[in-house]
Amino acid sequence: MKPLFRIFLPVVLGLLVVGGASLSAAALVYTPIPFYYNGFHNGAGDTSTPAGDVTLGGVPFSIPESPDNNTWYSYNNGNGTNPLTIPVKIYGVQEVDTLIVTQWGVSGSQTVKLEFFGDGGAYQAKVLVGDTDIRDWLNSDYTHYINGTTTTNVYTGPSPDFQNRDHYIDKQRIDLGPDFAHQTLTQIILTDTGADYSQRAFLYGVTVGAVSQVSQSGAALLLLE
Repeated sequence: MKPLFRIFLPVVLGLLVVGGASLSAAALVYTPIPFYYNGFHNGAGDTSTPAGDVTLGGVPFSIPESPDNNTWYSYNNGNGTNPLTIPVKIYGVQEVDTLIVTQWGVSGSQTVKLEFFGDGGAYQAKVLVGDTDIRDWLNSDYTHYINGTTTTNVYTGPSPDFQNRDHYIDKQRIDLGPDFAHQTLTQIILTDTGADYSQRAFLYGVTVGAVSQVSQSGAALLLLE
């Protein structure tokens, strides 16, 4: 009698297991994450600055349409350090995308740090370096450059209040390590140790990309009888 093969495919986007080899084909599910907004920054007169539910760089973000649409460390913080804690509580996060630019950017600076915490002890940190990972929001005398790979420009518009110079919104992609694949990302902490007139960060948006629990458990099961 010939063997009878039974193949169970609970989901198309799952973990394919055949003969001991595995191939992850699951797509990420993106979720915009709200946080504390304290700053008004509309691109210095640019009425087209993104707001609401928008897609930037292929990733969905939710930017408030109210005047307070970002966190700016110059507001309410003076020259002090006041970490911003962003609760997440999503399982299996593999990617975090942020919209961060600076005021008074400084080349080579390392004053902006993102930290990621899992409920099982996973931890990762990313320092955003001036002129590599972040730059000044305005095309002026401060930082101008980004690496174009993990940090990409997702919006450029005119700033009538600053002689119509271009202003930017850039997106940072942080890939989390394998420990986060099987833990819940509980929170993200953004710390800015800069100072007014010596780099201050703007945070416009945070989105996490996770493999859904259904996809993670949807392995193809091959049975031989």
